[in-house]
Amino acid sequence: MYVLSDCHREWLIRRAFQSAPLEACGFIIEDDEDGPRHTIVEIRNICPNPNRGFNMDPYDVLEKLGPDGLSYVVAVWHTHPSGIIHPSKTDQNAIFNGSINKDWTYIIATKDEVAQWDTKTLAAQEDSFWQAFVAQ
Repeated sequence: MYVLSDCHREWLIRRAFQSAPLEACGFIIEDDEDGPRHTIVEIRNICPNPNRGFNMDPYDVLEKLGPDGLSYVVAVWHTHPSGIIHPSKTDQNAIFNGSINKDWTYIIATKDEVAQWDTKTLAAQEDSFWQAFVAQ
């Protein structure tokens, strides 16, 4: 699981404060050009109700990360203007359904704190009970 630096933690808290009452979102990517380092990339939120959710603009993702940029992602982040640091039901469903890669760290930032979540604990499991109901 990716470990957030203090500098990035502070940036995310500031961004949560600045973007409120809307949610901001983006990725943290690994850049190995000059040695391992991580960069925060903000992606435009195109959710119809951006004060209650986020949908990343696919054109903005392509523009900022390039065609193979998702392979450099180590974490996905978004803000919760409500101050709730836990993943919402919508967040949990996105992880469980595979909309959020289970190998990425999931980061939620509020105006006061930042929490990191291991998506593997929320993703569908290989031996999931629900697999029995998939049509063969």
